Amino acid sequence: MNKYQSTSQAITAMKNLEKLVKPFNGEGDVGQWLKKLKLVAKIQKLTEVECVIPLLLEGQAFMVVIDQTRQL
Repeated sequence: MNKYQSTSQAITAMKNLEKLVKPFNGEGDVGQWLKKLKLVAKIQKLTEVECVIPLLLEGQAFMVVIDQTRQL
């Protein structure tokens, strides 16, 4: 498998993930959302789900992550 095939597969997996797990905006139970995200990622064989979490955040939840990243 070449680099482009794996990138293409990753993009497809991310699109599928977005269909099954709605973005988190800071409202609701973040623990429940994370459990669902991890379950869907496991089924889709995504091994580094932590890398996509910021892509699935919106609004205040996204800003919290950005602020924490800047402080590191």
